[in-house]
Amino acid sequence: MPGRRLGSYRKGDWNEELGILLLKSLAAIASVPRQEDFGLDAVGTLLRPDQDNCVYAEDSFYVQLKSESAKQISYKDHELDWLMNLQLPLFIGQVSRQDSLLRLFPAHVLNEFFVFRDFRNFKELIVKIDDGGNAKRLAKGGRYEISLGKPLLTININQASDSSFTEHAYQILKDYLRLEHRNINSRRLKFYRHIKWVPNKKVFSEGQIVALRREYLKDDLFDACESIVPGIEVIRLYAESEDKDLANKLSSLVEHLREFITTPEPVGESASIQWKDPFSFTS
Repeated sequence: MPGRRLGSYRKGDWNEELGILLLKSLAAIASVPRQEDFGLDAVGTLLRPDQDNCVYAEDSFYVQLKSESAKQISYKDHELDWLMNLQLPLFIGQVSRQDSLLRLFPAHVLNEFFVFRDFRNFKELIVKIDDGGNAKRLAKGGRYEISLGKPLLTININQASDSSFTEHAYQILKDYLRLEHRNINSRRLKFYRHIKWVPNKKVFSEGQIVALRREYLKDDLFDACESIVPGIEVIRLYAESEDKDLANKLSSLVEHLREFITTPEPVGESASIQWKDPFSFTS
């Protein structure tokens, strides 16, 4: 209606713009227009500062911004597939207008949900936004609740103008993005590296987790074999000219995996499942 708009929408826009302004101290931010908003508010590209007063574009990421009053986000049905298939690290930003403050929460804990759980068995995923402690989990029938834990970064308007802070914050964000990009690439293989952080201080990797599913063992192993084909091809080309013993061992490993993966398995009395050859390009 001309001349009028809901005040809550206006405040939401204000929060979003404040969050984007604070993020711009660390990254180039492309805001998503409302008519193109399918669940993300912005795409960021981390900027590396140098001594010559230049900045260089590096790793990219997604951002969803929420007001301080928003305590959780719900994902249902097709939204879970969308969340699972995002190809960049996701952050949830919680904005406090009163304090001119942004808390930036990584969505790293979602790796555990997608690796350990068959998410299609759940009708709803509740992502809780809080900075009060650890990333807690709770399964209730068809509903799964998970807390994001502590923020990676907390930025206020004064810190956004402090070059010593932004240089340190750049390194924290860089360290996190380097690790999480790997997780996105390996998550479909049921493998991820666990990332820990101390807000505004440091990021570190703490072990790795593999969760093969016995009922889908060949599917998971096929995905793993298919993913290592490029590396095997590179090693094979080297070994064939420089290390015949390695070439023989590699060929033996490939043949063993190929035989196991492609062996049909009976389904009922008259049908069977036939897996493809993940190493067809190495023949």
